[in-house]
Amino acid sequence: MSSRWQTEALPALQQLRVEGTAQWYDHDEVLTTGDVATALELSTQQLQVVGVTRARGVFAGGAVGAGFLRRENGVAGDQALTPPNAARALSVVAFQDLAPFAGRRLRLPLAVRLERSDITSRTTSAFGPSLSRRFDAVAASGGLVVPTGSATTLALNVARAVRAPGAEELFSRAGHAGTGAFEIGNPQLDPEVTHGLDLVWRADRPQIRWQAAFFHTAVQGWIGMYPTGRDTVVSTGGITKTLPLFTISQVPARLTGGELLIERAIGSWVLGGSGDVVLARDQSGNALPFMPPMRLGVTTRRETARWQLGSSARYTFGQGRVAAGEEATGGFLLTDAFAGLRFGVGASFHTVLLRIDNVADRWSRDATSRAKDFAANPGRSVSLTWKLSL
Repeated sequence: MSSRWQTEALPALQQLRVEGTAQWYDHDEVLTTGDVATALELSTQQLQVVGVTRARGVFAGGAVGAGFLRRENGVAGDQALTPPNAARALSVVAFQDLAPFAGRRLRLPLAVRLERSDITSRTTSAFGPSLSRRFDAVAASGGLVVPTGSATTLALNVARAVRAPGAEELFSRAGHAGTGAFEIGNPQLDPEVTHGLDLVWRADRPQIRWQAAFFHTAVQGWIGMYPTGRDTVVSTGGITKTLPLFTISQVPARLTGGELLIERAIGSWVLGGSGDVVLARDQSGNALPFMPPMRLGVTTRRETARWQLGSSARYTFGQGRVAAGEEATGGFLLTDAFAGLRFGVGASFHTVLLRIDNVADRWSRDATSRAKDFAANPGRSVSLTWKLSL
């Protein structure tokens, strides 16, 4: 549900937006014996109210708002990853874009967010007594956007972000079928507190567009899933399995990286290239688990009022810088292609799109996948979609 109102009666607000969602979801995971291994009943409700502020003087515009989240996770069964748990979160946020000089090209974006969240597990025979944690978070950011030419800008941003741990990170203590591992959470985790700096230089011209970005982030209490190098034996419904043991730990960490994107129009074709890299390490210089390797890519596409055609190729380098007990991955090249047709019939408009991912059906493993030790990435995938607009 989403509603918007123009607010002429409120001089400070240009628009008021209210959005709400309510979801109920349940499923059973059944063993070959017919026993229910995991029964999940998830109920989630969210409400967000945002007021868009008017531009006045040096205030170029902004927003203020508040949000509420309620989640009930009624998970049960012999293979339940966590005990039943409930979460509540209340937040307020404010953003303001300042334009202190004539011409309004130099900008000073500022933002702050306050949040209180509570998460509680229920008492069960498998997981023990109820546990409850409360987290208070203060996040803020400030930046400077400077024009460096008629169509280029340089943006600098510094930020403090806070992420509260989730139920799986706090309360897990079971075999996880999705990752093929036995995971042990840590109910004493603190929030992740991140202090970061990023620098972005971008250009947007009719024939060429580029963006170059650099970031450096220091994380106080980075939360990660670490392999222990040991196995454990679990038995459910008469089925015995040996699973690798993973524990959730919290360490200081630093992440540094960058990315580059460039697109050039040549006639009716657009050619592009991209690359990104990140170096992640803990306070001792050791690698963090499940980090992405360096990637390079090229794209080409052509679009007219009636047709669209394109292809892409991306090379993912091998990831040999892994945490102790984690398996390294090799490099791989994947190619994709698509072709589409747009046409009108009477008052309706149709778009038909054929897409082929991993055209060469290459075998690959994703370094960031928790299931990479036993599950490869998808092979060739073909999809045909038809969109009708009335």
